Amino acid sequence: QYVVSLYWAVTAMLTVGYGDITPTTTMERVFNIVAMVVGCGVFGYSMSSIGHIIRAVGADVRKKK
Repeated sequence: QYVVSLYWAVTAMLTVGYGDITPTTTMERVFNIVAMVVGCGVFGYSMSSIGHIIRAVGADVRKKK
């Protein structure tokens, strides 16, 4: 029950969505929890890196003027 509750909470809080294919066993739920946390972390890191690149390009353009 704790893993089911944690799965629901992680899915809802990370706004990954519930989808059509849902895990049925405890190990599938644990794997999905880890995969969602890692996936959202990688996505957040990627977006942050892109933001830093855009900021650096903008700063270079301003220096050339």
